Amino acid sequence: MLEVKNITCGYKKNVDVIKNCSFSLDQGETLVLLGKNGAGKSTILKAILGLVKLSSGEVLIDDANLKDLSIKEKAKLISYVPQNVTLPPLSVTDTILSARLSYYSFAPGAHDLEVVNKIIEDLGLASLKDKEASATSGGEAQLVAIARSLAQEPKIIVFDEPSSNLDILNIDLLEKQIKKIKQDGISCIIAVHDLNMAYRLGDKFLLLKEGEIISFGGRDELNEENISKVYGKDIKIRQVDDNLLVSVKEEI
Repeated sequence: MLEVKNITCGYKKNVDVIKNCSFSLDQGETLVLLGKNGAGKSTILKAILGLVKLSSGEVLIDDANLKDLSIKEKAKLISYVPQNVTLPPLSVTDTILSARLSYYSFAPGAHDLEVVNKIIEDLGLASLKDKEASATSGGEAQLVAIARSLAQEPKIIVFDEPSSNLDILNIDLLEKQIKKIKQDGISCIIAVHDLNMAYRLGDKFLLLKEGEIISFGGRDELNEENISKVYGKDIKIRQVDDNLLVSVKEEI
């Protein structure tokens, strides 16, 4: 489904943030990116989204090279929920409906409205549908942003630190929505710092340090050796139910 092949990229000429990075993701899987600040998580996301020019390599979705696609074609394949959500001074309904622009030319049709109304119901946003989106709270805004991404009917949704501005109740709601997205056959790529969120949501894990892959694979990659390499500290991990207790070993 998604193939990232040997990508190298950065923001300045001859200064590469990501170096020779490769990984893949199947339909309905969730990939979690882990690493310290500055490890390159957001840069990989932007490379996948086409927001950073590649020095080398390619990004393919269903064998289509993203650099060869139009904006409308990309919008039908991949959507983005940023870390800091900024919503327009439109109603929640119109904000979500704006994501359907890749499907119509002049005015939304009956199917577009049907898609948006179903998403509003599924995400429990019916009471907010006429509210100005820019006036919603942090948790509400995050849900509206997810709804807007879903309205694109993409194959992949990219989340950059989606829990950074949320309280514990909204984090729980966010996780439930991401799990539902996965059940609907949509793949997710999530950059996070929280190892427990990563462990609960992820099918595959990409561990990064200074723009290079430390490891890539399933849950077994979240081990003490790999996490210690990523964070440059001697890390102790203990599993309790579906959570990880992570601590830094004391230096003697």
